[in-house]
Amino acid sequence: MGFLFWISDFIAHFLYLLRRWFVKVGSRIYEHTDGRWEARYRKGRKADGSIIYGSVYGRTYEEAERRRAEILRTLAIKAENGESEDAVQIFEENRNIRSYYAVTPKNKTVYPDPLSEEEVQELIPYIRMCPVGLGLAICFALYMGVSGDEIAALRFSDIDRKTGELIVSRVMMDARHTPGMIVPCERRAVPIPKAVSEQVDWANAAHSGEDQYLLTGKGVQIKSLRTARILWSRAFSALGYEKKITPEILRATFIRRCLESGMNFETVSFMTGLSVSAIRGKYGFFSEANPALLDAMDRSAKGAVAQARQMNLLILGAGSHGHAVYEIADKLGIFQKVRFLDDTVSEGNVIGRISDYPNLVGEYPMCFIAIGNNQLRKQLAEKVTEAGYITPHLISNETSIARGVSIGCGTIIMPQATINTGAKIGDFCIIASNSLIGFNATVESYAHCDCASVVMKDCTVPELTTVESGEIVKDTQKMS
Repeated sequence: MGFLFWISDFIAHFLYLLRRWFVKVGSRIYEHTDGRWEARYRKGRKADGSIIYGSVYGRTYEEAERRRAEILRTLAIKAENGESEDAVQIFEENRNIRSYYAVTPKNKTVYPDPLSEEEVQELIPYIRMCPVGLGLAICFALYMGVSGDEIAALRFSDIDRKTGELIVSRVMMDARHTPGMIVPCERRAVPIPKAVSEQVDWANAAHSGEDQYLLTGKGVQIKSLRTARILWSRAFSALGYEKKITPEILRATFIRRCLESGMNFETVSFMTGLSVSAIRGKYGFFSEANPALLDAMDRSAKGAVAQARQMNLLILGAGSHGHAVYEIADKLGIFQKVRFLDDTVSEGNVIGRISDYPNLVGEYPMCFIAIGNNQLRKQLAEKVTEAGYITPHLISNETSIARGVSIGCGTIIMPQATINTGAKIGDFCIIASNSLIGFNATVESYAHCDCASVVMKDCTVPELTTVESGEIVKDTQKMS
């Protein structure tokens, strides 16, 4: 009898150890002897660098994991909106918690087949019949290659009508226990082609609230990616369109069109967010297709592909600052051609004088003003904007920029610059190397923060002002 008790006790202990063994490594979830489960997350660090942990408890592993995910989701939203510096710190500390970002794994990544040109022609009339938000979502996928998880997180405020760009900075993820979680992603600004405005009523879009989501038309996001797929399906069914349409199919169609028109893989990768290897592996054969297929495309579609193909940048000014701009633009890898206009230099990549800019907007739709003089930069900015140029901002890959930072068009952020949460950078500014912009600081348009300059938190650099190299702005009153 005692032997049987010993065997049963041994089996129970073995099962307990086995259960602990199968708890996910790295999840920071532990079982206490009283039966409770504790899920830990990092709240910060002490002065000596050691970690300060916070904890939530549940009666089961899943309950503790769910409660922690809810806390981290709330912190992620606050961090994205710049509402709390503590939230930003906690959010960064907990990036590697897998339960927070855990998505149901897929056995294989699926790349759907694109639509043919005949199918695109059938689809276009239905786009005009859709609500403005859904119509924009369809156009962003078809003409710009935006993915479904990015579309689900888009708001009307992400459409920058001034620069003609769509700012993609968030994605929706169906995480475990918390479907419909919106989290930050690598930020990219994608030019909006004219075809979008031809298919969608921009007047109605302009009246939509900036905080409204595209798919819901309200300030409340759609519940999950699954709900978004159902919305797409029901919307097309209600309009009488019977074929299956998803954002992934439309993005595949965009990739096909780009490659058939001769666009390189790197540019398509930037615009879609897919890796070069994925594009080359699944859709690479389209790059060898006959360009004559473009003749079958409608006029608006031709305009979209043509504009996407012309990712060319014109830099006004070929001095030392202009060459610094060129280096940053070249490293970004998204421009097919980068050329200069200058009144004094005529060699290298200089193709004319600054006064020639009105004649080059067709070949070089994007323009950057690399002039150090603030007043002259303002004058040229007004002229090139009136001429129809897109004036993107350029951000070096070697900068440190917090979430929630606002950066205007035509601004350059040079290597090793640091911009903290809540900062606002105006249009056509120069933020030079090793400069520091503090929390909630403001650099107004056409200002210049020179190398190693510091703008302390809550301070403002007025318009057309230069902060000299090594200068520290502590008092806004003294700057004005």
